[in-house]
Amino acid sequence: MKTVLCLSVVLMLAACGGKSETAAEAQPPKQEANSPGEQVIQNREKAVNAAKSVEDMQKKQAEQIDEQAK
Repeated sequence: MKTVLCLSVVLMLAACGGKSETAAEAQPPKQEANSPGEQVIQNREKAVNAAKSVEDMQKKQAEQIDEQAK
């Protein structure tokens, strides 16, 4: 069941270009990185935000599945 849930999340992320609408609205656009170190930090922040978006979607899907099971 978790595999199906994860797969659907990955497909949803792929469909929206890997961006969450709420995450995009909540954070202002960042300036270009001036150094490779800054780029690494920005990439890490993007990965963390993407992981949070995935967790949020998984929770929502789990809630929907629970509601359908009732």
